[in-house]
Amino acid sequence: MSFSSELKEELSKVSNKNKECCRLSELAGYLITNCNIAREKNEFVLKMTTESASAIRRVYNAFKSFYNVIPVTNIDKQTEGKDTLFELIVSDKDDLQRIFSNSWINIDVSLQIVIDDSNKIKENECCMRSFMRGVFMGGGSIVDPNSSNHLEIVLSSTQN
Repeated sequence: MSFSSELKEELSKVSNKNKECCRLSELAGYLITNCNIAREKNEFVLKMTTESASAIRRVYNAFKSFYNVIPVTNIDKQTEGKDTLFELIVSDKDDLQRIFSNSWINIDVSLQIVIDDSNKIKENECCMRSFMRGVFMGGGSIVDPNSSNHLEIVLSSTQN
């Protein structure tokens, strides 16, 4: 397991019983870095893919507790030497409506997930930390500090 994967596993163990605003901030960070909105058969589908079982579990539990949405989860075992991929899918239009009408994210015209204009994440330092935890868990990579220093966060859009 890479240093980055180990760190993400540790971060996923950070208590998620803190304030609701912090939990929403973390979820927003994860969704803007590791979530795609696609159109399939004239329906919108939200998809997330990760190598981290604990991260996908955390998002699954957030959807369940915040929105009463039970996403579909898939496990894709890759060829030898590659990691297992976990996928989370929400395709029900009522579920998608609940998620996007009651969260701190929106969808722009190009189907990119963006932070809500109200930008409540910046109101509290604890929420900003939670947001960055979600961003790193969703799209971050870090090299073991004993070998070199390199942190990378991949965003799917310049609008994030």
